[in-house]
Amino acid sequence: FTVRDVPENPCRFVMENPQGLEILCNGVPCREDGGWYVDKSMRTLTLPKLAAGENVIEIRGGYRGDRELEDVFVTGDFGVRPDREIVREPEKLHFGDWCMQGYIHYPGDMVYHFTAPAYHAEDGRIVLTLGEHSAALVEITVNGQTAGHLFGKGYNTLDITNLLTDGENAVDIRLAGTPRNLFGPFHQKYTDCTRISWADFRTEGILYTPDYVLKPYGLFHQVKLIKENGEGQL
Repeated sequence: FTVRDVPENPCRFVMENPQGLEILCNGVPCREDGGWYVDKSMRTLTLPKLAAGENVIEIRGGYRGDRELEDVFVTGDFGVRPDREIVREPEKLHFGDWCMQGYIHYPGDMVYHFTAPAYHAEDGRIVLTLGEHSAALVEITVNGQTAGHLFGKGYNTLDITNLLTDGENAVDIRLAGTPRNLFGPFHQKYTDCTRISWADFRTEGILYTPDYVLKPYGLFHQVKLIKENGEGQL
């Protein structure tokens, strides 16, 4: 794998059931550090400091009929470009797919921080309305308190009036991702399958593409605070 910006903090190698195997990074042996990632069978090994340019992971061990080598991962505090080079994490996200902003295989949460002007009683009820977005679940927090959760296209509005104050208000929107862009499937030309089987992870012939087919995640359009007294947006 290629590193454009060397991460400052230690990185880890993740492998399912690495027992009995020798794992080296750039010729340096790596040891299990007692951690795991996503599943307890996916053990973590601390990597030596990565080098700018090409880095090589080598896995050595005797063949056994009961061993199946699954996908392996490098984790750490870094971003990944669309060409899958390791780079420095962005300082902030803009509206749009976070995969194209350094988080191409990221399975976790993202929090978007906003500020809203002071609230006055004559404003009436204030309803937060999400624009187009993609997430497994959305949590809305106002001034440090959870206002509620939104799920799916049919549930994209939330009354936040009771948590607003007469000063500047902090509105945080947490989007939960999924393991879709971590585990795949990646290389199928078709999308939006209602059912996924092993064949979708190992496509062949006209169904296969060498490109990485990802699911977009993030806030794609603006978030609005709507006054319910009919006088427009806050």
